[in-house]
Amino acid sequence: MTTTSFAKSVSTVLATLILSGWSAPVSADDKVEPPKEQSAQPSTAPTTPAKAASEPTSSVPTVEPVAVEPTPPSEEPTPDPASITEVGVQRLPGSAYPSPQTRGIPYGSLSLTFHGLQWPYMPAMPKGKRFVIGVSGWGWLDTSIEKFLPWSAQRPNFDLANQKYWKEQSRFVLRVTPTYAFDNDWFIQGQAEFVATGDQSIGRDDPTGAGADTDDLFLRIGQWNKWDFMVGRYEGWEVFHLGMGLDQNTFERAGAVAQGADPQISFYGLTDNQFRTAGAVGNMAFHYYPLRILRFELLGSA
Repeated sequence: MTTTSFAKSVSTVLATLILSGWSAPVSADDKVEPPKEQSAQPSTAPTTPAKAASEPTSSVPTVEPVAVEPTPPSEEPTPDPASITEVGVQRLPGSAYPSPQTRGIPYGSLSLTFHGLQWPYMPAMPKGKRFVIGVSGWGWLDTSIEKFLPWSAQRPNFDLANQKYWKEQSRFVLRVTPTYAFDNDWFIQGQAEFVATGDQSIGRDDPTGAGADTDDLFLRIGQWNKWDFMVGRYEGWEVFHLGMGLDQNTFERAGAVAQGADPQISFYGLTDNQFRTAGAVGNMAFHYYPLRILRFELLGSA
């Protein structure tokens, strides 16, 4: 009897436990909430995307448009652009000293002159125009013996007149030639020659011209190899060539002359206009070049 009662008690307990385990999920106090990712409540779903969508908007600051007042018109006129954009300094090449044909003998004194030619010759570049400051020059130093000897030893003061001594002469010229060349071979050219002499005792009024501190100083306008108009201080074209040994501004050119005599070699009707003027006087000349072997100069002083 005891065993049967224990079995019944066990059966009753097991039945109670099974019933309790089966009814546990439906108990209100022990109700389990579903996971968040499987939740069907609409109130919590859009929270995270809405926050993410608002982040880019909050990171970019809003810029308010600024009203720009119109600039009042300037009273000063706008300056024109520069007509010359490139300026060069050039040591003049050999082409700046044209020699269309040899005059006299090759490398002789006549072939080294440029009378009747437009020089320095600096035409425009392929671009059509250019402004160049040409720099050139020349110089020489001459050491010589000067001797005075009377014709007859019987003349009075023979010993005083019989003189022989060494002399030295030097001269250097720096030439600056600004030239603006443009289309159709037109050009405007200026030139200044600055002179340095070795003999500082020679005055600027010396009749030989050796004491001048400026040789050429002129302005010229025209067309290359066609014509030009020239005004300033310069030499006229050479008519009579004297050759080497009688170069301008040298002892040999002056010769053995007495004190106070005019050492210049004169040419009738040409001396006044051929050489450079002194004082407040300048030359004006028109040059015409119809052929390579034919040129004309019309020169006057004012």
